[in-house]
Amino acid sequence: MKQNKIFERFVTRLLTWLGFGTSAFAFVACYAPPTERFHAEIDPQEITLPSEDGGEVVVSVRSNGDWMVDYDTTFLSVTPHTGWGDTTLTIRATENLADTARHAVILLGDGDMNYEIHVTQLGKSLE
Repeated sequence: MKQNKIFERFVTRLLTWLGFGTSAFAFVACYAPPTERFHAEIDPQEITLPSEDGGEVVVSVRSNGDWMVDYDTTFLSVTPHTGWGDTTLTIRATENLADTARHAVILLGDGDMNYEIHVTQLGKSLE
């Protein structure tokens, strides 16, 4: 009989300890320290390209995290499209055969915070 009580106390203490230990582990495992908000510095942010031969420019990017590039135009190409941290982007334009300038905005960001790069490509009559 005395052995049963000792065993019951042991089991009770063990379960109490395991319950507490599991709760503490679950809390620690689920805790994630706050992350720093995405930030980027882009140089230059305003670009003007010639109409002939399209033109190409290299843009410097300094950031504290993952980023991606998004744009909605067919006359530009940007490489690379994604990255992490500091890098350079190469922006290329096809030749502009029109007399008028054309404009585009390139977004660089993490999906929540985006920075803009404004591109103007001159038209034939503006050169």
